[in-house]
Amino acid sequence: FEIMTTDQGAAAIRDQFTTGDLATISLQYEVPGTEQPLQLHEPCPFLFTPFTELDPAYRFSTAVALFGSMLKHSDFVRNSGWEDVIALASTENIKTDPVQQEFIHIVQEARDLYTKLKKKKGGQKD
Repeated sequence: FEIMTTDQGAAAIRDQFTTGDLATISLQYEVPGTEQPLQLHEPCPFLFTPFTELDPAYRFSTAVALFGSMLKHSDFVRNSGWEDVIALASTENIKTDPVQQEFIHIVQEARDLYTKLKKKKGGQKD
């Protein structure tokens, strides 16, 4: 597959314009056992929502994804730290959601463990 922005979408990103379509999904495929190609074209509207206004579940999911990327030592999260994960996971639901509480506890334990390992390696970057 290939993801390509529309000309309008590329301009919207560049000019911080928030209406219109960001991209169009074009999918071409064949059903197994047939030789007739099928096509699907679906516009992706530019529906921007500031991160702070997203549903808490999406913000928590972002924390989980960041945590996984940090455990993998992904180059894409080089400028992020354990405290960033904790801050993202700490939503207004934290006091009533045992899953979020446990996740933050796991992140804190990982932070402590990785910090100890880093010190043992002589301060080398993860």
